[in-house]
Amino acid sequence: LTTGDEVVAPGEPLEPGQVYDANSSSVAGLVRAAGAEAVVLPRVRDDPAQLERAVAEAGGLDLLLTSGGVSMGRYDFVRDLLFERGEVVFWKVAMRPAGPALFGRYAGVSVLGLPGNPVSSMIAFLVLARPFLQVALGSRERIPYARRLSAVALEAVPGTPGKETFARVRLSSGPDGRLSVTSTGDQSSGVLSSMRRAGALAVVPPGGRYE
Repeated sequence: LTTGDEVVAPGEPLEPGQVYDANSSSVAGLVRAAGAEAVVLPRVRDDPAQLERAVAEAGGLDLLLTSGGVSMGRYDFVRDLLFERGEVVFWKVAMRPAGPALFGRYAGVSVLGLPGNPVSSMIAFLVLARPFLQVALGSRERIPYARRLSAVALEAVPGTPGKETFARVRLSSGPDGRLSVTSTGDQSSGVLSSMRRAGALAVVPPGGRYE
């Protein structure tokens, strides 16, 4: 469920201040890759009543993923709805990107609020939502990561003080079989191409740095 006045469907003309909805398709693809069925709901505007109706009508889902509206801004109505009329299990995670992620329940439905920025939305899914689905589907694999490997950083991969950082990296194997990683470039949470070019996420502990 994508939220926001500024979000428009791909192909529609963009007005000043608007962005295309990349999250519906990218997160739906990740849902299917995790072995679940993706249900893409119609986008809702920054309107508390419209949002409440959309969430209330989403009954029957095992997990409702929302995009946007979970940070600390004036129009973050997903956050307000769960705090005021639902149940919040956690809000804000010591990770970067995707720190404002929120998890709770509303009208009997589990809700994971993903940040609106495309990279934050995808990484929040990979780190938080995919483990939820894995457990629901009966998996006994270690969570939250699908697979952990050791690799050599061929260039600096900095972390963030107080937060675990998930850096997008390219993964390659040398003649000796040793794995190495290089950055995909700009790590800003709005740079969707950093995910497209990535073959892995480098997990950098709080305040750490690989180089």
